[in-house]
Amino acid sequence: MKSKLSIIGALALLLATAHGAAAAPFTGPLSKYYLLNPYDKSVYVVQGAAVINSFATSYNASPTEDAEAMLAVTTVVSTRSFGWDAGGTAGQYSATGTPTGFSWAADTSLPGRHSEIYDGTSDGTYNYAVESIGWGAGGNGEKVLRFDANWQNPEILFSLNSDDCQISGNCEAVFSIAYDSFTNTLWMGGYGTSFLFNYDMTGNLLSSFNTNNWDNGALAFDPLDGTLWMTVGESSLLSQWSTSGVLLQEGTPMGMPASDGINYFASGDMSPYAEIINPPAVPEPAAMALLGFGLLGLGAMRRRKAS
Repeated sequence: MKSKLSIIGALALLLATAHGAAAAPFTGPLSKYYLLNPYDKSVYVVQGAAVINSFATSYNASPTEDAEAMLAVTTVVSTRSFGWDAGGTAGQYSATGTPTGFSWAADTSLPGRHSEIYDGTSDGTYNYAVESIGWGAGGNGEKVLRFDANWQNPEILFSLNSDDCQISGNCEAVFSIAYDSFTNTLWMGGYGTSFLFNYDMTGNLLSSFNTNNWDNGALAFDPLDGTLWMTVGESSLLSQWSTSGVLLQEGTPMGMPASDGINYFASGDMSPYAEIINPPAVPEPAAMALLGFGLLGLGAMRRRKAS
């Protein structure tokens, strides 16, 4: 399956290159893109060019800092609060948004300085987030944290190198993160840097590219075509990029609520198990016709052999 998906990604890249720097018309993500807005306490699911589902968070009605504010998606959706020291209660939902009743308090047991975490992702076994120790820190001392699938038992995976963050000349905070299931690596971005950074699981910087966006939030990796999705500048505008740094498309999905820079989508993720929660698309009529001709030909060959 991976080789077929790689071909799809390569075709998308060729199309983008053929049209120069201009992005293609907005068709939206192939996988379901879960976006959590902690201000209206809702999760919006985007697939294609529209919001296909939305559901309210239900485990915590506290103010924003303690409310469910970030998520990671596998075959279920698991949430956590913003605040590190404040804690907060969060929990698990089905892929369609039904609370499973399985909830937990935020695990704040990791020693050391921890301020807030804004975005989450999962590799199917562990959840990941970036500790954001404060605006103006310049990526200095921020750490990538690894949790179990229920946002418990945090541990430091590796520390970010401030020199990496300063590639762009400015970096207020790194906070967005996405798991790349094609390469078993992590992508990161944030506020005050227009760059996205790709790290291996031991903290080595593998690559980076410039999106020319001052805020790359709610970062997600689409396993159906191997591309990256993000929100642009605390808005409802979604942006798709190849992992080599080619802008593929931008647009606002139909049904997406407006974001004003205060009421915005802090966290986004796509499941690495795309085949589980994203059913295969119905074949195009032309593909069905080709399949029919193939079956007819196979039947004729069998009849000739039988005679």
